[in-house]
Amino acid sequence: LDSQVFGARLKYASRGLDLGKLSGSHELRALNQARLAWSAQISRATRDEPDTRDVGYTRRDLGDLVYRVNVDADSGRHFFSDLVENGIAGTLDYTQPLDLRRTVKLKAGGVVSLRHRDFESRRFNFFPRPGVSLGCTLEAFGPGCPDQTFQPNAIDSGELRFEERTFASDQYRSELDVFAGYLMTDVRLAPALRLVAGERVEKTHQLIETKAFVPGNFDDARVESTDLLPSASLIFSASERTKLRSSATRTLARPQLRELAPFSFNDYYLGRTTTGNTELDLTRVTNLDLRLEHFPTLRE
Repeated sequence: LDSQVFGARLKYASRGLDLGKLSGSHELRALNQARLAWSAQISRATRDEPDTRDVGYTRRDLGDLVYRVNVDADSGRHFFSDLVENGIAGTLDYTQPLDLRRTVKLKAGGVVSLRHRDFESRRFNFFPRPGVSLGCTLEAFGPGCPDQTFQPNAIDSGELRFEERTFASDQYRSELDVFAGYLMTDVRLAPALRLVAGERVEKTHQLIETKAFVPGNFDDARVESTDLLPSASLIFSASERTKLRSSATRTLARPQLRELAPFSFNDYYLGRTTTGNTELDLTRVTNLDLRLEHFPTLRE
């Protein structure tokens, strides 16, 4: 055995979510049983991580009776972060039957979603000075070792030095605003054949803007796009229990704010650092689906 390496992390994170939603549905009998549905929502999400601590130790060989503090950026680290995200969203849907038997329906609506986030973090490290070896003996090594190692007298005596390691990209503000509208129709072409088709337009505004806490060069992220998303579905009822469905749709996926932000975070279990990529863009997907459904009983 050449050496033994141990890592310890002490972490506490507090999360909160406040959500309020108001919705309604109205039947308009004078307009051939038309239906109007709407909703409004407001939310606030918070996350506080006050002083996550990482320490690494190395025991060089079996003959060494001391676990010594590692001299690297992942040891003696203190990390603080605070996140606040506010959101507002609203939806409106209107369904209008176009004939008395309601075999042809026209539906239109829209969605507005606004999300704004503020994120701040700071990093600090304690390092043994060159030539200084700090650690715990083999007998004393355990969960209480950091409290024994990082003592005020070690700083006063000059054995430990204190440095701020906050990155230029450790604070940012972000926006994700989506505006969408759609128009679709639901038509029964025959007693056993139904067509559902429509078009949806979505406008995306996504922004990551770094707040320079310390000097540095960094790139902000911005995604601006207007997309047409058509869809069509054909349903054939072979029997009361069997249906054949075919559909073609176009959808999109937006990068998550954490994937876009140039902020770097450490994965404790895998031991790797992950950083967002400001060059990410929307993912556009075409979906084709053909399936046969059979329900053994009418209750399924």
